[in-house]
Amino acid sequence: MASSDAQRRRFRRPLSLLIIAYKAILGLSEIIVGVLLIVPGFDPQATFARLSAEASRLLERRPCLGQNAPMASYSVNERAVAHARQLIKSRQYVLASEWGEVQPRAEDQNAFLASHSWEEYAEWHLGLTEGAEDETKARYAFVFGDFRRIHRSGVIACHYRAAE
Repeated sequence: MASSDAQRRRFRRPLSLLIIAYKAILGLSEIIVGVLLIVPGFDPQATFARLSAEASRLLERRPCLGQNAPMASYSVNERAVAHARQLIKSRQYVLASEWGEVQPRAEDQNAFLASHSWEEYAEWHLGLTEGAEDETKARYAFVFGDFRRIHRSGVIACHYRAAE
């Protein structure tokens, strides 16, 4: 019995250290992204464009098997970038949130559109889908806030989605 406890402790300690290191790295990356959003010299538009270009190059080299449909392409929504910067300057941001819980759902989007214009709706989306009709939900991609405040977790989600 004593030898099995010793074996468990022998594996438990490195595993717990590995988990702690992993969580520290995740926390550090979130802090870095948060700081970059506040730094005046950080340009999310250039970062978004660079990541989109890198993703396009990767897809051109290795297309996915079984998928013949063209992949959507996006352009940067300049008004949304300006809106995001204005929200940050006016301190209308949330640093700690679960994006899966606060991300606007279809009913939230519909309620917003019922009382706001398409231009105001577009200001909450960093990407514009190429070829999609204006004033349709399909036109606007990469939502980064809850229609009141910008969420750091939403910006991080846009960053990762743009890199896909």
